[in-house]
Order: sequence, then C-alpha cells, then structure tokens
Amino acid sequence: MKIAICDDDEEFRAIISNYIKPYKASRPEIIESEFTCGEDLVNAYSKGQQFDLLFLDIRMKDVDGVEAAKKIREKDQNVIIIFITSYTSFVSDTFRVGAFQFLTKPVKEEDFKKDLSARLSYTESATLNTW
Repeated sequence: MKIAICDDDEEFRAIISNYIKPYKASRPEIIESEFTCGEDLVNAYSKGQQFDLLFLDIRMKDVDGVEAAKKIREKDQNVIIIFITSYTSFVSDTFRVGAFQFLTKPVKEEDFKKDLSARLSYTESATLNTW
C-alpha cells in the first residue's frame, strides 16, 4: 500500500507520519511519501506515480487540496482520499471529489486510527475476495 501525506505544514506531516509508523512496523508493504504542496502531488501523478491512500490538506500554496484531488481523480478514480484540515467550510467540496473521510485538525490519534484501520481492512477483504 502506497500512502501519501500532502500538507504544507512540516509539523503536521510529522504527526501523521508518526501515526502511520505502527502500521508500517507490522506491514512492510506500506510505503509512505510526503509532499509539501498539491502541485507536487499532482506532478507525481503526471510522472506515473500512484497511491492507494492520500492524506490531503486543503489550504496550501498554489494548488489547494480540493483542486489537487480534482486533477488526481482525472488519472485515478480508485485512490482513497482523506482530507485533513482546519477549514470545515470545505466539507461539501471534499465529498464532491470523492473523499473517503474528512478529519479536522488537530487530528486525534484515535480518529486517525479508525480511518486508517478501516482502509486497511477494506484492502485486505478486497484482496481476499480476488482469490
């Protein structure tokens, strides 16, 4: 599973990365990448990179998270997007681009774990169903 964290706040990226660490320790297939802006994430997709799960901030320089998600959806309909932001007024916009979840900052570790665990469980059941 390839996970991307996209947020212009270095401290916040570190927090999310720390929340992911226990999962990476028990699941070597988890690969994590970090991006500081939506433009870099969109460019990664343009270069052929794809992710299974995105943790995406909304307010960033240049290309915001909702705009980045729109561009990514043109290339990847299957990626799971979890928006993480302080701006609750954008909830409707996030679901228009097919968000899986919307978490508000500061993100509680318990909430984060529920959503990541749900995604990992979904992946496992989908894999089992292909047998």
